[in-house]
Amino acid sequence: MSVEQIGYSVGFATRANFYRAFGAQLGVTPKEYRESRENN
Repeated sequence: MSVEQIGYSVGFATRANFYRAFGAQLGVTPKEYRESRENN
């Protein structure tokens, strides 16, 4: 799934809101998180 699709599926109305909340919780962007998980 794309980051945008994930955000919508968990209830965010916009991609920007999802990115903001994700970064606030985890301290990285969704892309950075995904890349770190793929490399480990």
